[in-house]
Amino acid sequence: MTTSSSHGAKLDNMGLNDAIVEGLVGDLLPAVWDVGERLRAKAAAGRSSFSLKSSVGDLVTDLDHFVEGALIRKLSPLLPEASIVSEEAGITGERLSEPTWVIDPIDGTTNLVHGLPYLAISVALVSQGAT
Repeated sequence: MTTSSSHGAKLDNMGLNDAIVEGLVGDLLPAVWDVGERLRAKAAAGRSSFSLKSSVGDLVTDLDHFVEGALIRKLSPLLPEASIVSEEAGITGERLSEPTWVIDPIDGTTNLVHGLPYLAISVALVSQGAT
């Protein structure tokens, strides 16, 4: 099976080639930076709410959902055939496919809730078991 990525290259049973990965990185970095800047502005405004997920130490904020949605909208067109697995939404689409974007929208939500500026937006692309 062969499909086309938004970078005009072909994906085949061998997965992603270096040219596709370089193009994706070139598009991914500005996209994540943009989402990060919008997160910074929203966090600075101090209007975030949070709730518990599974335990007292497992928090989710409206900013997690904001970042997750923004990243899904930006990643989907970069590699339309890829699945997306995100910490809050789970798997987007009907099933997991190759390759797969993996998102932790805010790695450090507890820090964010307590006003500590130590967090990250984590995005990985997994293909054939490698990132």
